[in-house]
Amino acid sequence: MSVFSPVLQSILNVGIGLVLAISLLLCLFLYCNQERMLFFPRPLSPLAKQMLQEQSPQGEIRLTTADGTLLHGWLVNAPTAGQMPLLIYWGGNAEEVSGFLLAEAQRLSGWAVMAVNYRGVTGRAVASPVSAPCLTMPG
Repeated sequence: MSVFSPVLQSILNVGIGLVLAISLLLCLFLYCNQERMLFFPRPLSPLAKQMLQEQSPQGEIRLTTADGTLLHGWLVNAPTAGQMPLLIYWGGNAEEVSGFLLAEAQRLSGWAVMAVNYRGVTGRAVASPVSAPCLTMPG
């Protein structure tokens, strides 16, 4: 025997069913959209590109990873002759490395600076950002 009346029991069953359905739909939505919620691409602004090209005769660089992913970056303050130390800066999620270079390159005189965008997230890299390559060990 139920504590609730049949009408109240059916309303309660429908409510519990709705809560479960909404919970499952929310989990499905989060699963299907997790890559977009983890990675926040930002394009390179035309003004930043122009400023970097003026500061950097060496200009843009492109690197190809072992899995064929094209990475985009910048090389600034590189000497035309001789040697100098090289600082390699790998940008993180949602970071366009040109912002770092515009802010810090002048303070790093005496150093060549190579800044590379995170794979597929910013700049002109062509791959889609995914977490799988970050979580697998080579070999």
